[in-house]
Amino acid sequence: MGPLEAFFNQYSWFTYDPSESASHQFHRLQRKAGWERDDPEQKEAWEDYLEALVQQFNTSYGDDENDLTAWHVLLARIGTTDLPATVRDCKSIIEGKFINLVDLVDARDDPSRSIPHFISEVELSKYTLSEHKVFPREHVAAGSLLKYLLRHIISPNANRGVFTVSRSNKKNRRVRH
Repeated sequence: MGPLEAFFNQYSWFTYDPSESASHQFHRLQRKAGWERDDPEQKEAWEDYLEALVQQFNTSYGDDENDLTAWHVLLARIGTTDLPATVRDCKSIIEGKFINLVDLVDARDDPSRSIPHFISEVELSKYTLSEHKVFPREHVAAGSLLKYLLRHIISPNANRGVFTVSRSNKKNRRVRH
């Protein structure tokens, strides 16, 4: 039993469905329990859910940003077919990717489940906030791999992922930030 399943199973009256997004399930749990957003019970459940989400990421994908095998598992899951030979090259690939980490966790055991890719940090931010699929920015259980992958969702960088003209390039080629 994984961390997310263990979290949801502590509510015996709630039916956990691994095919449904973890974030949507938490909101369903909240509605069924009748919790208001700032209720102490809701806050405690939210913190426990975030803990389970982080632990599930660590269990599914690893927790060390210097582990080449962890990078290969993660990159393969998001559709990279030519896996690099070094961690540095893996990091270079992920810099140009904008994926929601809750979607990544949701797809951990289902290779047929597609993970949306976004063209920029701004587009990822819009999706993440509208779908309520937010990963905790700072969490004690987050490993260095997860921390490396986190993007700025609340205040996204408008230039991350967008093609712009490089001033330092004499040929005026477009470069990706």
